[in-house]
Amino acid sequence: MYDWTWVAIRPLREAGKGYWLLVRRSITQPEELAYYVCYGPGETILEELVKVAGIRWAIEECFEEAKGLVGLDQYEVRKWEGWYRHVTLAMLAHAYWQ
Repeated sequence: MYDWTWVAIRPLREAGKGYWLLVRRSITQPEELAYYVCYGPGETILEELVKVAGIRWAIEECFEEAKGLVGLDQYEVRKWEGWYRHVTLAMLAHAYWQ
């Protein structure tokens, strides 16, 4: 469980856009803080930013799993095209693995 807060940053921002510093604090260890710089529609609410920040963990776990199971991190390429092909095939293999 965490406490969340946000602060608007960039007072001279684009119309309809918002920039925030989102801060997460552990309830059990209040000195433990995590920061996120966020950008999105100006009418975004705190609950939406927290939800998006929470999705990050699922994505990180997916990449870690793909590194171990299908060799996502096992590429040595010199060009973007080769890297793109490797990552695409590794993620496709990971999707079928599931």
